[in-house]
Amino acid sequence: MSQFAREHLLPLGTLDDEEPDGTWYSMIAVRGDLYSVEPNRGMVVKVTTGGSISIVTDVNAHYGHIVPIQIH
Repeated sequence: MSQFAREHLLPLGTLDDEEPDGTWYSMIAVRGDLYSVEPNRGMVVKVTTGGSISIVTDVNAHYGHIVPIQIH
């Protein structure tokens, strides 16, 4: 997930403390896939058992930088 996080950095200057590897949080399993939140980037992502990672939603794009921390 570190590579994925580095490929999806926030726009330059958005945060002074952005962790390049992401700060993955609150992972759950749904129908064999894993879903996790990256709060600094405001992303909810899906990770398949094959290792594919995709953005489910970009919370920041919809609501501004609100730092989502939980998924359920």
